[in-house]
Amino acid sequence: MWQDGAKRKKILRYLKEVLGKPLILKDVSNMIAEYVA
Repeated sequence: MWQDGAKRKKILRYLKEVLGKPLILKDVSNMIAEYVA
C-alpha cells in the first residue's frame, strides 16, 4: 500500500476497518518506518 502511493491516513482508515482495533497515526508511521528500514 505504501509503495503504491497511499497516504498514512488512508492506510490508518483501512487498518481500523480490517483489524477493528484502535490505532493512531503514529502506529502507521512506525510500521512504515520499520518496513522501509
